[in-house]
Amino acid sequence: MIQIMEVYGSEVSNQTLPRRKRGDIKKASIIRQFRRWNPEFFRFFVHVNGQWVPRLGKEGELRRREEKRRMIKDQLKTA
Repeated sequence: MIQIMEVYGSEVSNQTLPRRKRGDIKKASIIRQFRRWNPEFFRFFVHVNGQWVPRLGKEGELRRREEKRRMIKDQLKTA
């Protein structure tokens, strides 16, 4: 969970989990934040050999998140 948050960040903003905060955050807080950051997690990730990997591959997932962030930003500008 933490690794995914550090690598891919939030779907809706440019935030990533700072490495220095890793040990300071309670498990329940990480879970809540992960769910907010990845509301459609099971749609875009699959569990393979004990790890969660993006269905689109790492680069594809990063592009998808960038595009989603851009769409949200554009919607906020027009609203």
